[in-house]
Amino acid sequence: MTILVSIFSGFRMWTIPGAHVEALRREFPADTILHAVDDEQTRELIEGAEIAFAAFITPDQLRAGRRVRWGRCPAAGVSHMLYPEMVESGVTITNGRGTSADTIAEHVLAVV
Repeated sequence: MTILVSIFSGFRMWTIPGAHVEALRREFPADTILHAVDDEQTRELIEGAEIAFAAFITPDQLRAGRRVRWGRCPAAGVSHMLYPEMVESGVTITNGRGTSADTIAEHVLAVV
């Protein structure tokens, strides 16, 4: 399976470190893990992917990623990815609901 990891931002805290992508490669050696660090690279690499672990997939990227069947968004909300072309594409979109619950709860308690 070919998986594209495309989690990047102008903010370091919202960008998956290369070391984490390398850890995924070690943990799942039977799979091909691609790593995009910007929109242009996402557009190029998505062409060979069946899974896209991405904060956003643009309509142009979706058209290029004809093999993508699963889009995994790390955010809880995915409404930004539910544009008409995506909805009609048959790509299953899943979210990260609850993955930060403990961290957020600990932060709230620390602030109180």
